[in-house]
Amino acid sequence: MAIPLLSTSWYRVADRRPKLRSHARMHRHRYRGELWYLLQDPASSRVHRFTPAARLLISLMDGTRTVARLWEIANRRLGENAPTQDEMIQLLGQLHAADLLQSDVTPDVAELFSRGAREDRARHRRSYANPMALRIPLWDPDAFLNRTKDWISRIWSGWGAILWLAVVLPAVFLVPAHWPELTNNFTDRVLALDNLVVLYLAFPALKALHELGHATATKAGGGEVHDIRYSDIAMKNVRRPFDINMLYNGNAGLVTDVGPRQAEPGQTQYIPNFHDIHVANLTITRSPLAGRIIGLPEQLANDITFTNVKAQSTRGFLVQDAKDIVFRDSHFDIAIGEPLVLDNGSVNWNGKQKSGSSGGPPEPFY
Repeated sequence: MAIPLLSTSWYRVADRRPKLRSHARMHRHRYRGELWYLLQDPASSRVHRFTPAARLLISLMDGTRTVARLWEIANRRLGENAPTQDEMIQLLGQLHAADLLQSDVTPDVAELFSRGAREDRARHRRSYANPMALRIPLWDPDAFLNRTKDWISRIWSGWGAILWLAVVLPAVFLVPAHWPELTNNFTDRVLALDNLVVLYLAFPALKALHELGHATATKAGGGEVHDIRYSDIAMKNVRRPFDINMLYNGNAGLVTDVGPRQAEPGQTQYIPNFHDIHVANLTITRSPLAGRIIGLPEQLANDITFTNVKAQSTRGFLVQDAKDIVFRDSHFDIAIGEPLVLDNGSVNWNGKQKSGSSGGPPEPFY
């Protein structure tokens, strides 16, 4: 079905003269081969993504042109790729809701802009009916896991596997004998109102136990962190925009959160492994440092790539005890020291291979 070019609500906005607020900043990003523009609001630290067509319109919003004139320019320059009038109204509403737009907005236009925001809120409310949509941080289990690590090691041992089989195997053998009772009128019983209430209430507990199982397995096996991707992120005044610290000592609020580099006896039994992590289209402004990767002499962080990273920070990026770190199309504007500090590191910096230790001491990054 063809999208209508004209809008019945166009008369409400055609004569308005929108102007982008002066503090907004536009950043150019390329993601998966496609060009996008990120509009950053430093006041709220929010970032909004727009197409090149929308970027053209936003760049012309200087308070002198009417919305009708902006649409005419878009049609002349973009041709078939120009937005429809409804899409123009949607763009204006998005900018207005984000408080990035200065305009002589009348009450009826404000109501038109707020309609989309109300629809978004209604969609979020409907999603709460699905327990999978709930994301509520309640508890960090790390302290509990550390206190119970002896029991965890027993659970994830050969004896734990035997105990699990002793519970599960009898149930598996009983299933065929009770198959008619288990499957009789199955759908009606599951979808019964009282059963749905029980399922809805029991799900959070089951989900918590499930995630706790992941946590205990990670603690027992040392941990494996890999195949993680971040993209299209803008950060401002962030203490450590990118941080992998395998020497973390739990003192995040003290002078340093980096523990001793030399491991004590028994600490190297289970070592986490950080690898195959990819970051693309990252913009950093006014940060104390661009980032750091701190591995372990016994287990180097490896295979971490950064593509199109732009950083403006006091200090650069530390790579310590890490290998096969790659920066592509990246630029760091640094006030103190070198953009890249190596300490037993191997980095490909925009096509140039660097390894060993260079750029200064790592301590300022601790």
